[in-house]
Amino acid sequence: MKNESVIYAFLNNKIAQTKNLRSAGINLYSYNLRIGMTDDSGRKQVFNYTAPGGDFRSHTTSKHIGLARELGCIVAPIPKV
Repeated sequence: MKNESVIYAFLNNKIAQTKNLRSAGINLYSYNLRIGMTDDSGRKQVFNYTAPGGDFRSHTTSKHIGLARELGCIVAPIPKV
């Protein structure tokens, strides 16, 4: 399975995974970091864990976020804990 397929699964509330990217249906994970979620309106959001977003985690995670954005996810601020 390719990363693109995992993101399409996330967009369709399905479960799928590759080695480093996982869709749990309503959430998207890069490694074990939640990088995406489904908001109360059903919109798919990814959190800006990139260098320009100010909270860079890894090159791979940044690639996952970029691909999710390209495929239709909204880039959102990182939620405060």
